[in-house]
Parts: sequence; structure tokens; C-alpha cells
Amino acid sequence: MRKNHFNSVHYNTLPNYSDIQVGIDTVHGVKGETHSATLYLETFYKGLDLNRIIPFLKGEYDKKVAAQKKGQEALKVTYVGMSRPTHLLCITMNSDGVTAIDIEGFREKDWEVIYISEPSLLSPI
Repeated sequence: MRKNHFNSVHYNTLPNYSDIQVGIDTVHGVKGETHSATLYLETFYKGLDLNRIIPFLKGEYDKKVAAQKKGQEALKVTYVGMSRPTHLLCITMNSDGVTAIDIEGFREKDWEVIYISEPSLLSPI
């Protein structure tokens, strides 16, 4: 982690342990860095970025998405963001547009799916 990280939070742990510094940045801001863990938050820029690349998150190639400019941009940015961690990658996605079949596909690729709040469009599998 960069030493002069602009957006950071320090957590005090147990008395005899060091503080934990959590850096908050954009994907572009962390390009070239490596981290122990990354939380990738889905954003909305002309659409939900992770929603565009659901097939790729399930390990499937989608020619239509790969041919679209927005799809290519989403894939590039997502690759940079998701290739930073060495140990843990967490992804948050809006459930709008995610089907039960998508959830099954994520789980088949060993993604652990956890609902942070009750899904608005999905019933638990």
C-alpha cells in the first residue's frame, strides 16, 4: 500500500498489535499495486459495470459483450481491480439483472455468494 495514501482509515486492534491501515481508492488509483485483500464495489456509469460482464464472472466468453466498447472498458477496469489482491477478493454487485442461473454459475466457479440484504429480485437458492 502506498505510504501517503490520501483516503485511508486506521483501525486500532488489540493493545499489543499494530494498527491496520485500510486504503480506499479507485481502480485507476491502484493500478500497478498489490494488496492482501481487495473489495471491488460495483459502480454505475452508463449502467452497472459488473452486470455487463456477468458471463465472464461465470467463466464464460461472451462475444457480444467483448465486441462492445462499454463491455471492453468494463472488462479492462475489472481486470485491473480484481488482479490486485494476493489473498482475498470480495465483490459487491447490485442484484438487479442477476438471475438465479447466474448465481448458480457463480457458485459452480467457486464464488461464495452472500446476500448483504434480502435480494429484491431473487429468491435464495
